[in-house]
Amino acid sequence: MDRDACDFDAQQQSAQRKGKGRAIAEDASETTPLLATSTSSLVRDDIPVSGGSSRRRLYLLLSTVFFTTLCVCVIALLVVIFLAYSYSSKVTNVAPERLLDRAVTLTEPQRIDVLNTTEGTIWLQVEGAVGIDADAALDTVLDGSSGTLQRWLGRWAIRQVGTVTVNTSEISVVSKAQHAELCSVLVPSIQLPLTIDRPQGSSWLTNVSFPVRISMTPNSTVLEEFVRTSWKDGYANVEASVANVSVYAGSEDESGWKRRLRVSRREVQYPIHYRIPSLPGLPSPGKNTPFPDLQDLVTLDKFYVNTRHHNVAITANATAVNPLPESWHMNIPAIPFTVFLPNSSSVNSSNDSTVIPIVTGNSLPFSLTHPNITLDLSASILQITQDSMPVISSFISTYLSGHSAPFVAGSPLLPSLHVPMVFPAPHPKPQVLRDVSIRNMHISLNGEVVLASGTVYARAVLPLGIRLSMDVERIWPDVLVFDGKVPDEGETRKYTESPEDLPQTLQYASAHKGKGSDIPRPPLPDPLPENAFARIRPGDWLPADSIALPIPSEDGSIDDGTSEYIVTADIENVPLEVLPGRQKLMSSFVAKVLFGPQGALAGVQGTAAVAALVDGLPVAGDGNEGGSGMVELLGLPFTGSFRVGKKAL
Repeated sequence: MDRDACDFDAQQQSAQRKGKGRAIAEDASETTPLLATSTSSLVRDDIPVSGGSSRRRLYLLLSTVFFTTLCVCVIALLVVIFLAYSYSSKVTNVAPERLLDRAVTLTEPQRIDVLNTTEGTIWLQVEGAVGIDADAALDTVLDGSSGTLQRWLGRWAIRQVGTVTVNTSEISVVSKAQHAELCSVLVPSIQLPLTIDRPQGSSWLTNVSFPVRISMTPNSTVLEEFVRTSWKDGYANVEASVANVSVYAGSEDESGWKRRLRVSRREVQYPIHYRIPSLPGLPSPGKNTPFPDLQDLVTLDKFYVNTRHHNVAITANATAVNPLPESWHMNIPAIPFTVFLPNSSSVNSSNDSTVIPIVTGNSLPFSLTHPNITLDLSASILQITQDSMPVISSFISTYLSGHSAPFVAGSPLLPSLHVPMVFPAPHPKPQVLRDVSIRNMHISLNGEVVLASGTVYARAVLPLGIRLSMDVERIWPDVLVFDGKVPDEGETRKYTESPEDLPQTLQYASAHKGKGSDIPRPPLPDPLPENAFARIRPGDWLPADSIALPIPSEDGSIDDGTSEYIVTADIENVPLEVLPGRQKLMSSFVAKVLFGPQGALAGVQGTAAVAALVDGLPVAGDGNEGGSGMVELLGLPFTGSFRVGKKAL
């Protein structure tokens, strides 16, 4: 058994020497050396390392990384603050006009829609294209005084920002020559991208659409003078000023760091020296060329005045020159307008105290077309006072006599702006009174005075486009009687020229109602027309009757009114005044009446005033005694002829 134990110990030792097990330290003895051999280990592997020492090493590493990162961030922040301050100060010192001229590109408006109009204010929806050249803006700000690093950092910052938002207060536009405000413009905040490495062409521009509110100055004289002065000079010199302008990074609802990047300027003034280009349909601006009158730019094509359902309605078609570029597309809503008639001898006067509002209406919505714009107008007559009737009568009479009639145009959108215009003369000249004759004429003597009696007959034909329901109640003729037919119109034109050449009695006849004997006798034409021998002129209005002739309108419809009437009036014992030096001609005419087989042919020529009550005309005090509210068609020329037989004597 001892032998077996010895063998086991030997085997175990042999295994340990072969490395199949850990060495077991021998027990120290007196002969054991104090220093181990080179193959002996100073630290035993089976003893664990302390945990506190490992944590201290980790803390040291993390602290080093944190403080290094913090230092880098602080340095970067200081650099960013320095650069931001540097750029901000440079931007603040740059003149706005330099920055706008070099960095901002605008195109002409591609479309303008009028959203709404009120008194003195217009709301527009403007579409166009705009772009900000960031490189040009950076060059303008740095102005070549910075190095490559600052420029590189600036471009990097622009890429990070991407877009900017521009916010302005109300913009005031002032005429530099007059030192007066023309209008004020209000636009909303606009977000625009910043473009780096701008390409050629216009592909880099951004399409924008935004509303614009324009408030015009109430001083129409300033506007008119500015337009005329600018056109003569060929340049529009204005200054746009704004109380506050802010440009900040990002969009309007930005909430991050971009929102803190902002540049603000106060009391910004930007001079605009705009060269007016040649516009189609207008004379070339500059070289003291006057701006054309509005009446030269608008042509009245057709107009209609109808009585329907006991109301007078006015419609018209007109064309206006469109001087705007063909690239502009604009939709314009209904525009209100008012027509005034001058109440003074000065045709060009547009003072409120010298004009009377007569007609109000609207244009139908329209779009810009080239080269002309077509306007469709509809209007109605305002309440007319009795004091306004002579002014209305003079206007209508001037037109019916074949002459241009002055009026003044205005709009509630610009209440103080009144534009003198001229209603064009009709072509051909209308012949309202036709087939004039004196039927059943009788000539008698009262002492040395020759008296005439009979019935004045005429056919009243209104000009094309006028169809009214009216009742002719009185006429006042002034007639020259001829032996035979009336000579050519050129020889007697002066006597039937215009209301300005007529006696005052025929211009405002109603003012002398009942006082005919006190009215100065109007002068005879000088020289007297050939073969004219007598004059018939009643001392007052003659009561008249009228019969309407129903005539279908141009479109075949039947209106309440018509364009043709038969008018008759009786004259009784009206003096037949023999013209100076025409006594022999008078005797020759009487001889023809007495001894001619068919009597004598008498010609008549002159003018007449016709007073008519128009159905649907809103006249204050209509129906009162004295003829209040009657429209007097004054100075209407006429010619005619008729036979006078023996029964006339």
